[in-house]
Amino acid sequence: RLQVVPDGDAELAEGYAAYQAGDLVRAQQQFRKGAERKHRVAQFNLPQAALARLGQFIADGATEGAKP
Repeated sequence: RLQVVPDGDAELAEGYAAYQAGDLVRAQQQFRKGAERKHRVAQFNLPQAALARLGQFIADGATEGAKP
């Protein structure tokens, strides 16, 4: 579960919105920018987005592998 992003940071707000919309690549990019600036909410949310993206990738691969 993501931590809510403070209103004052546009990049993190964009990352949070992207995560909520299912755009995990964009969310991860935005959270990485914040994490590089040492923003602790971004540092917390970055691995959450990465794990969600990994789970999506695995799920997509599992359905592809199940096809005859």
